[in-house]
Amino acid sequence: MARYMGRLVGWYTAGGFTDECGHFHESGLHYSWYGVSILNEDEHGIQPDNGQAYVQCYDAMEKEIRKQGNEDIVLVGPEIAGTSGHATEYLLYHLNATNHDPPVPPQVSSYHWGSSASNSSAEGFLTSWEKTYNDPAGSIQMVEKLKRETGQETEMVLNEYIPFVGDWCDLSTIPAGMD
Repeated sequence: MARYMGRLVGWYTAGGFTDECGHFHESGLHYSWYGVSILNEDEHGIQPDNGQAYVQCYDAMEKEIRKQGNEDIVLVGPEIAGTSGHATEYLLYHLNATNHDPPVPPQVSSYHWGSSASNSSAEGFLTSWEKTYNDPAGSIQMVEKLKRETGQETEMVLNEYIPFVGDWCDLSTIPAGMD
């Protein structure tokens, strides 16, 4: 999988890729990518599911992407969906530089966050995110604590903000004069 990712990124960003036999496959493409998302959300629970398997895949993909001449592309992950419990442990494992080969913390890591509301309560998306962000026992503040304690400068981003509006096409829930 790591070799495939290296070739895929090389195809689009480095004008092509070199295969396992040393043959260069030219694409002519030189797109400028800032980052590459690595294994979105661990939707399938790769084992062991404490983050160890993810870090192994992440590190292998980084090495292969660099082999294809992509020294500046930033790997982004693990794109944790949820901000408590298992997701927090998984993310903290990934952020711990000693778990990587070489032992360097990731440059960028990310959260995905979603919430549900109705037309009449949609402003709750903002207050709900603020509550999640500021929760001292939640993953966001735990990550910030880890960063302060270790001195690492991993940038954390919210790259999926998902507001689910259950009654989005039910016009009867919209106050009079707002339709």
